[in-house]
Amino acid sequence: MKPTTLKRLPVALAVAAAIGGGALFLSQTEPGPIFSNGFDPPAPVGCPASVTLDGIPRTRLTVSNIAYGASLTTRPAVRLDEYGAVYSYNSGAPGPVLPFPGLAGSAPRYTAFRPSSYIGLRFTVPADIDPRSAGRWMAPSAWPGSLPITVAVSSACGDFSAHLPSTGCRVQGVPAADAQLVFWTLSGASPATSCVLRPGGVYYLNIAQTDPGKQPACSGNVCQAPAAWIN
Repeated sequence: MKPTTLKRLPVALAVAAAIGGGALFLSQTEPGPIFSNGFDPPAPVGCPASVTLDGIPRTRLTVSNIAYGASLTTRPAVRLDEYGAVYSYNSGAPGPVLPFPGLAGSAPRYTAFRPSSYIGLRFTVPADIDPRSAGRWMAPSAWPGSLPITVAVSSACGDFSAHLPSTGCRVQGVPAADAQLVFWTLSGASPATSCVLRPGGVYYLNIAQTDPGKQPACSGNVCQAPAAWIN
């Protein structure tokens, strides 16, 4: 099987999200060569109420108030089913749901997140997306007080290992220190170090705190817990 080589394309796109005090940041870049067999493993349908990660049960967070940006403008009772319900906005103002990867500059915080929670956000890669598109989620240090997180892009909700599109779709124990989490691409990058998505593919962005035994400071419904930013 021959690798596909793509020309370099600068892409400027920023979207951000945070759970409590941390963040996962996606930055658009250019892809390189990849190998892919074009097949996805079978995956279960729907999101389980709980999953076990590293031997510890995690309960799915289904609804949360979401605070956006430095001003913490809030959208109340957002259902955490669809990626677009979170990443299409950067304030409490209404607006249309945007296709993956979402609104540039969106910076949400999941205020109801707990150390024992997990989040699974479903997204579809547009069938007509530019095949040269690529990007990365990162864990920036902009939100102080967060603990390391585990992130996986999977074809199954709540899955952190069994149904990953490629080996590079999962990272574990990444601190909020401007560290790269998952680099995603459509073609042109090694599947061992990048998350190879396909146009028209349906995936979940799954997020959990790596060590829920370390309780961050909480005040009411707001916990200084992991986060998901995309840029």
